[in-house]
Amino acid sequence: MAFVAMSAFSAVAQNDIKLYAGAAFPNGKFGEFKEDYFSLTNGQKYGGAGTGLSLGVSFKYNITGMKGLGIIASANLMFNPLNGDANDFIDEAEMEENADISRPKYISIPLLVGGNFSYPLSNEVSIFAEAQIGVNFRIITDMTVEQGSSETTMSYSNATTFAYQVGAGLEFKKKYSISVEYYNLGAGKMKGKLSPGSDTMTGAKLTPALIALRLGYML
Repeated sequence: MAFVAMSAFSAVAQNDIKLYAGAAFPNGKFGEFKEDYFSLTNGQKYGGAGTGLSLGVSFKYNITGMKGLGIIASANLMFNPLNGDANDFIDEAEMEENADISRPKYISIPLLVGGNFSYPLSNEVSIFAEAQIGVNFRIITDMTVEQGSSETTMSYSNATTFAYQVGAGLEFKKKYSISVEYYNLGAGKMKGKLSPGSDTMTGAKLTPALIALRLGYML
């Protein structure tokens, strides 16, 4: 839906196109960690995600006759490494087992559509608020354990979940913006496959949510 909307809106002269980047702060359980989390043996909503990077582009179609109101579509990329507690746990495991363990990383790709409303505070500054819904494509990179001549890899299955976003911010000179946005990226069971071998694991429930602090630039 987001891609169709972007293609349609980009052909309309009334569009506003914005690029933005900033920090992505894990919210709620997504930023908490359980020691047995990466074995996928518990049923808790723990992720162990750390502060990461948020990138995106949005397209706004300004509705004729409704000043300040528009339809928006956005494509986003969120990248979150593990937090300090999760890294400490892996560091201890490496020392105890004399192993080298790669750290999994979270990648979220929410594609969203919704509405945006802006209101001028002066000739230079406007305030805006927006809300969107759509889908999130969740990717978790592999965790590989190298121990001597042996190597074991946990490959996590990708997932597609319902997602929504709400946010607000300020625009300056119709060119720059700063915003705070909340992303709920949808809950879902984590699944993994251990190789070599064919063991499949399911257990941990992931509930990724992020608060993004972003700077934007209007094209």
